[in-house]
Amino acid sequence: MNEKQTLKMNVMNKNILHIIPAAALVLILSGSSYAQQGHQIVDIDENYYNIITIGTQTWMAENLKTVRYNDGYGISYPGTNNAAWQSNTDGAYAWYNNNATLYKSTYGALYNWYVVDAASNGNRNVCPIGWRTPTSDDFVTLAGLYGGSAEAGGAMKETGYTHWISPNTGATNASSFTGLPAGMRNTDGSYYGLGLRGSWWNNNAFRTVTNDSQYLYNNSNDLNPGQESTGISIRCIHAGGTLYTTPSLITLPVTSITPTTAISGGGKIVEGGTEIIARGVCWSTTSNRTIADPNIIYGT
Repeated sequence: MNEKQTLKMNVMNKNILHIIPAAALVLILSGSSYAQQGHQIVDIDENYYNIITIGTQTWMAENLKTVRYNDGYGISYPGTNNAAWQSNTDGAYAWYNNNATLYKSTYGALYNWYVVDAASNGNRNVCPIGWRTPTSDDFVTLAGLYGGSAEAGGAMKETGYTHWISPNTGATNASSFTGLPAGMRNTDGSYYGLGLRGSWWNNNAFRTVTNDSQYLYNNSNDLNPGQESTGISIRCIHAGGTLYTTPSLITLPVTSITPTTAISGGGKIVEGGTEIIARGVCWSTTSNRTIADPNIIYGT
């Protein structure tokens, strides 16, 4: 199937049209599907990320950029409206200084606590399928490989002064985590800390008044527990199980829904290392679609 090809089928509701790769019948993909290949993963918005294995953990080596949860539900964007940022309680994101052009590619988005708090966001996951927001224990495990919290910050920071402001104390990036100083959006909507600090949410079971993050400073090699409910970065961690390199794709949102038709299509296919012998679509009135259901094959 050609990238972004549009398909029109006789369907009965917007949740039943999904694309599958016929080469891998067990990979029945939905609108929140994800693709992985080699040392990269891709989120629902088709942002690609390098990944790195550190000890027994596999992390994103870059900050998250998506503006949707992995079920396709959009995250609020208050933009320059500081009052809307302050009052948001169901998940919001920002770009540093409200400028995606300058900061998205390198630093990713800044998210408030509610994006990672399942009780606030409708039990959604902002990380790609198969990935999750790290817990505080995940950071403890990571820090333990590099001398504990008093020393691990240096091993997690990118070296040099391309992004960090001097002195970038103790930076070795021995972990290959490549932590960048993406700064933060304060609770009043202002921005602070680009070049000075990098912060990442962890997802504990309960939220308290000291919402946990982990942060790094340019003048310290500590990895410190944070106490902020502001806009900061997210680094996803692999949730366990198979780290897929099989062919997969992303289904585009279903639109133009009528009682008898709907329009959808296929996003970019990641070929992986498996030969693809056929491509197409299948659909049904149940959530577990297979090629035994009505389908159209478009060849290889």
